[in-house]
Amino acid sequence: MRELPVLDKLSSLLDRVSNMRSILILLFLFLVTTMLIFPWVDTFYSPLDAQAHKIDTQYFYSPDELYRIIGEYSPEGRRLYAISHATADVFYPLVYAFFFGCAITYCYRRFFKPGHPIQRLHLAPFALMAVDYLENICLIVLLLLYPARLTWLAVIASIVTPVKWLISLFTVFLFFVGIFGLLYLWLFRGRNISR
Repeated sequence: MRELPVLDKLSSLLDRVSNMRSILILLFLFLVTTMLIFPWVDTFYSPLDAQAHKIDTQYFYSPDELYRIIGEYSPEGRRLYAISHATADVFYPLVYAFFFGCAITYCYRRFFKPGHPIQRLHLAPFALMAVDYLENICLIVLLLLYPARLTWLAVIASIVTPVKWLISLFTVFLFFVGIFGLLYLWLFRGRNISR
């Protein structure tokens, strides 16, 4: 079965840009986002809102649990949460998708020939990004419309969130398999892994 042209183009782009320089730049952006931007955004929450559960860090929840968590926030807290999902959380999935995609490409090209089906696993982080964006859209709408209940959208969010975490685990697994594979080549086979 033929892949979608957009996936072919994305795969080709990853093949072209996956080098140590790109990976280090993306790692820097990833760390800045997780260690500086998100903590900075959290400083805008009131002390009460800061104690509320973060929705998108939950592994799973029912629609009722989702509405309970949304209800923990003040109206200002819900608005801020929605704004952060529409700003910083737009940038972050793009950064991590390219970071993990480039890192997986860089590692796996040392083990598999170009065009090998395993090489396509570098697209997994982009599936994660798409699911993360879908989750964000659901949460933004639910946060902004609360206390109105859109149960069908809460059901979608409650399905998408565990799917996001499963794809996250798979992506991290692929990443570490690649890293340990590179270490093996370097330590036990004496290969130059910097190209």
